Parts: sequence; structure tokens; C-alpha cells
Amino acid sequence: MLIDLPAVLHGWGPWVLLGIGLMVFVESGLLLPLLPGDSLLFTAGMLHMALGVDVWVLTAVIVGAAALGSAVGYVLGVRFGHRLFKADARVLTPARLHQAESFFTRYGGRSIVLARFVPVVRTFLPLVAGAVEYPRRRFVAWNVLGALLWGGVLVAAGVWLGHVP
Repeated sequence: MLIDLPAVLHGWGPWVLLGIGLMVFVESGLLLPLLPGDSLLFTAGMLHMALGVDVWVLTAVIVGAAALGSAVGYVLGVRFGHRLFKADARVLTPARLHQAESFFTRYGGRSIVLARFVPVVRTFLPLVAGAVEYPRRRFVAWNVLGALLWGGVLVAAGVWLGHVP
């Protein structure tokens, strides 16, 4: 199923910022990786003038929604993450949890930032970070940096392409 993003964005009318923010929030933290993340940000940046939205406000909404969404995913991981990893599971085994802990020990912050740019990974990494009890303050710092880079780069790329005749 393909989504006509320009039609969706125009269809939201005055609620476009709320719609974009909600989609970014849900994809970033509520374990629903099927929403259009990168393409939504790029298209919104490209159409920001036609939508009547200031590019700085658009970027702020996206960055805020992404950071908050991942923070919710992290909290879900802290509260429920260990329950997902069971010895009789096919994928989420205790051994995989141990591998994730080793991964975060080695690559922690960099992986949080880079995960923003990988659709399915950006959805599940905050949950795993919470499940392995990655330090909260470090998660918040890297999460905000990742949200700033992801939102800023993709919106700026859309704005730039929107100005190409």
C-alpha cells in the first residue's frame, strides 16, 4: 500500500503539524514501524510553504515528537522489556538480550543516533535500550541529538529540493 503523502498532508489542513507530530511520535516510540517516517519528513519539508507552515516550527515539532516518542519507547523497555525476552522464544531470547547489552556497552550513543536513519531500527531501539537498562541520562542526550540530526537533515533536504525549479 502506497500513501500519497502530499495529499495526506494537504488533507490535514490546519491540523498538519499535529498530524506530522503524531505520526513521528507513534513511529518513534510506540512500536509501529509501518508509518512513513523519512519520506514524511522529506515531503513536509518540500511542501512546507504550500502547507503554510514555517520550516522552523515544522522542524521543532518533528524533533520534539521524535525525542518524546523514543523516550516513551525507552520507558516501555525499562518497564516491560525483560518480559519480552523468554527462553522459549524464537527471536527474543535471553541470549539476544545479553547480545544487546554488549552492543550498547560498545556502541551505545552512536547506535541511538544512527538508528534514527534506519526505519525499523528507530522504532525498536529505544525499547531495547530500556530493556538493557542503558543509562537514562545518556539515552536522553543521544536521543535528542539523533532527533535533531534526523529531523533537521531530512526537512532541510526536502526544503532544498522544494526550491529546485
